[in-house]
Amino acid sequence: MAFVSYAQNFEDVMLWRALKHIENGLYVDVGAQDPVNDSVSLAFYERGWRGVHIEPVPAYAATLRQARPDEIVLEVALADTEGVIDFFIAPESGLSTACAYPTNIPWQQMQIKALTLKSALASLAGKDVHWLKIDVEGFEEKVVRGWDSCILRPWILIIEATIPNSKVENYANWEPLVLAANYQFAYFDGLNRFYVASEHSELLSAFSSPPNVFDDFELSHNSSYCKALAASIREKTGQIDTLSAMLKAAQSDNTTRGSQIETLTKLLNESESDRSARAKQIETLTKLLNQSDTDRASRGEQITSLSKMLKESDTDRSERAKQIDTLSAMLKESDTDRASRGEQVTSLSKMLKAAQSDNATRGSQIETLTKLLKESDADRLERAKQIDTLSAMLKESEVDRASRGDQITSLSKMLKAAQADNTTRGSQIESLSKMLKESEADRLERAKQIDTLSGMLKESDTDRASRGEQITSLSKLLNESEADRSARGEQIDTLNALLRESQAECTNRDEQFDSIASDLRALFTRPSIRWLIRFSNWPELKKLVKKSGSSKD
Repeated sequence: MAFVSYAQNFEDVMLWRALKHIENGLYVDVGAQDPVNDSVSLAFYERGWRGVHIEPVPAYAATLRQARPDEIVLEVALADTEGVIDFFIAPESGLSTACAYPTNIPWQQMQIKALTLKSALASLAGKDVHWLKIDVEGFEEKVVRGWDSCILRPWILIIEATIPNSKVENYANWEPLVLAANYQFAYFDGLNRFYVASEHSELLSAFSSPPNVFDDFELSHNSSYCKALAASIREKTGQIDTLSAMLKAAQSDNTTRGSQIETLTKLLNESESDRSARAKQIETLTKLLNQSDTDRASRGEQITSLSKMLKESDTDRSERAKQIDTLSAMLKESDTDRASRGEQVTSLSKMLKAAQSDNATRGSQIETLTKLLKESDADRLERAKQIDTLSAMLKESEVDRASRGDQITSLSKMLKAAQADNTTRGSQIESLSKMLKESEADRLERAKQIDTLSGMLKESDTDRASRGEQITSLSKLLNESEADRSARGEQIDTLNALLRESQAECTNRDEQFDSIASDLRALFTRPSIRWLIRFSNWPELKKLVKKSGSSKD
């Protein structure tokens, strides 16, 4: 993997150039401060190296222990003598020191334990320490004086050589001590002076040139060289994150709206399917209703025919009733005539009986007179006259009797004819009564048929009303379905409008993104920035470079 530089002034690049052939090396970082920001050791730590950190500021010592649990962290100050010294902490900076110097920093003074470099690193005696860095903000001379170069001989020394926050070099008092320890000056980077132990003079060639493109390194995004660029990138990244979040929200909203549209489309399809089913039901019910209307019309025609037949039957019945009334009147007249004739016959019978009785009386008288005539011939003539008279009267009576007999015979004939006529009329009356009964039975049958047909008609009307209600209900449902379909159509139109707005908003955000990418391209094409891009390992920067199409440098 590419070498990432975390150090403040590329110290780790120079050290790695000289020591990259060493595996799992050992280092000492005096004034280590933060485990990441401006760290000289982190790049080596990432490649399996381990070492000792000396950091007197409690907050930074705690951070080191947390980040590097497998390394030694000594929370002490280094001096030329052991004991307790005054220490000045500059909060949230790397300027804390044991020798306060004029500055506007609000120092926090505290007393802290101090060791010599010899005693602090006694555990490393006889071991190969590949590099040792001293950055103690102006207190370097005291630290160097506490070092025993015979016991501990780092291959390379890196010592800060300027007054804190200044370009003024400040190494004249301690460099002779280093050179006297048989170390050779190798390189000055403007802030630090590098020295190589004489027994490892082969490393001197690694310091013949400053860090360059052939060192194949990348800058950490925390590097001080990237502050402006990092701020700009953070701003652009923030904008991109905001736009990405907005884009995701828009996409999520589009997805949600798409789901809503799909749901509404499904509901609309279901509504269409339901509508088709209801339309089929309505067609079926319409057919049934038409059949019912046809059946009803047919039954109406049957009822009309039956009503006509019933009216004809009623007319026929009225006629027959009139005939019966006429025959009844005639029968009553015949009965009255018969009664009258019966009375006449009775009267004539009485008269005949009276005449017979009178004949008998007269016969008795004739016998009496004959006896008297026999007794008295004289009286015979007179009595003969009387007899002639009586004979005439008897003849007249006989004639009258015959006439009355004829009358009785005629009346008997008339009575027989009347009886025969009565029998005929009785037969006619019985026949008419039977016909009337049959007519009544037929009328009752037809009335039943009419009742049945009326019931069927009522059922048809009820069925028709029910089907009418069903059709009305289905029409309402169809109207509701149409209204629902219209509402869903409006919802779909609204969602389509929102989707178009969202797409327009996405297009606008894409344009904003393109504008930001254009700004980044303009930024990345600056000569002053290209070198930083080449050596940066900030993933976000690389992504932006790749997106902007300016990675050719």
